[in-house]
Amino acid sequence: IFGGDEGSGYWLASNLLRHFTRQSDNREKRTFLYNYLKEKYNWEDDSQMLDMIINEFNEDRTKIASLSLDVSYCANLGDEICLQILKEAAKELSDIIIAVYNKLEFKSTVKVSYSGGVFKSGKYILEPLKENLKCYDIELVEPILSPGAGAVILAMKNYQDNLPIEKLKLI
Repeated sequence: IFGGDEGSGYWLASNLLRHFTRQSDNREKRTFLYNYLKEKYNWEDDSQMLDMIINEFNEDRTKIASLSLDVSYCANLGDEICLQILKEAAKELSDIIIAVYNKLEFKSTVKVSYSGGVFKSGKYILEPLKENLKCYDIELVEPILSPGAGAVILAMKNYQDNLPIEKLKLI
């Protein structure tokens, strides 16, 4: 409820809503995201945002995380707050990767891949993530398999040692 899962869709959406409320009460300059959210969700009054999150979404993290698509949409239209949210998400994700990298004391280049809805933001998340990792022997690479194929591999490990990964690319 109060944090964690930094860089995730839920984290993106939480930051989006935080900025919406700051813009609503004039603690922050209003940007495209403010009017966009009001129009998209038909909020005549800004407090309807809370009603949507609490009553309609029932504070469900998955439903709240779906608002991360709005971050990407607004970023694509140049909203400076949403661009900053994605840059901060990339920083959070790189901090996690670097912490694991340092803890495991790798001796050679480590290839790190990614999956999840956050990465649908494309260059707005991937470019700063790559930039944050460039001082380490870490190579960010595109996934070679879908998340579904990865789940199949994990499920089948008990039955077969050498799975033909090439065939799973069809999944």
